[in-house]
Amino acid sequence: MAFAPYVYKRQPVLTRMFSLALAANHLGHAYLLTGEEGVPLKQTALFLAKSILCQHPNPLADETCLTCTRIDNGAYADFVFLDGDEDTVKKEAVAQIEDSFSKTALEKKGIMVYVINSVENMTAGAANAILKFLEEPNPDTYAILTTRSPAKVLPTIISRCQVFHLRLAPQNEVKQEAIALGVNEEDAELLSNFLNEANLIKDEAASPTYQFIRDAAVDFLSALTSSRQAARFAIEKASLNIKDKASLRKLFDFVCLFLSAALAYRDKANNPLPAYDKMIVGLANKLSSPSEKLLQAMTMRQEIESNINAGLLLIHLAECLGKE
Repeated sequence: MAFAPYVYKRQPVLTRMFSLALAANHLGHAYLLTGEEGVPLKQTALFLAKSILCQHPNPLADETCLTCTRIDNGAYADFVFLDGDEDTVKKEAVAQIEDSFSKTALEKKGIMVYVINSVENMTAGAANAILKFLEEPNPDTYAILTTRSPAKVLPTIISRCQVFHLRLAPQNEVKQEAIALGVNEEDAELLSNFLNEANLIKDEAASPTYQFIRDAAVDFLSALTSSRQAARFAIEKASLNIKDKASLRKLFDFVCLFLSAALAYRDKANNPLPAYDKMIVGLANKLSSPSEKLLQAMTMRQEIESNINAGLLLIHLAECLGKE
């Protein structure tokens, strides 16, 4: 997916400042991208990395040259990507960057770039190691970091970066753009709460994993409007295929969003998920205290990081939400 249109349209300040720095050959040695939930920080960071290394930037990455293609395929020797969303970034991973980047660049351009997504998800040892690397940057070495939680990042790391706060696009505008790309209204409405870019919504909507988790959340909450036993059966069935933390987090996020919509309906506010109106109205009428149930679900979501058994956590969710 070409990402340049998003950056040019949605992030004009970033586009202008980074383009000028590239043209003047005056890049900062480290950048930190921040933004609210939904803003595509990782994709933007990767695009900026490609812009630094691109063979034909115009003014940023063309996304079609051999270098850009190799970066996309993880086959560019002088580029390293660590994803804190996938797993905690450990000191050993940072040490590998330091070791590789202390040597002569292998590629013809002679520039080395590393991206760390969700830099707040680093061990203390990794954070201290990356701080030292930022304090003593090697020539022609550039870092691009991202975080949604600047308060969780060492202030000394932030102070050594140029910080860009990415703008959040209007949700309904993103939703309509996704529908124009062929995404059905239900998926566009749901995913626009989590993804702030239409093409990313399109890709996610086509994912079998997303479709399973969406259906699991809808089936569970629809069953909850019927009976506690039906809800437990639905969640036990779903738990058989939810093994990883990312999927479990996504299921809880969907459940929390639907409960929030039910709470809004009960409070006489507009239903933020009209495509799911029947289920939302059913939840609002069934649950004695939607605000209490939402708080319980949000609290349980936080327990995911403590490596609690997914099946037990989901059964606990069904018991709590089904209790009158």
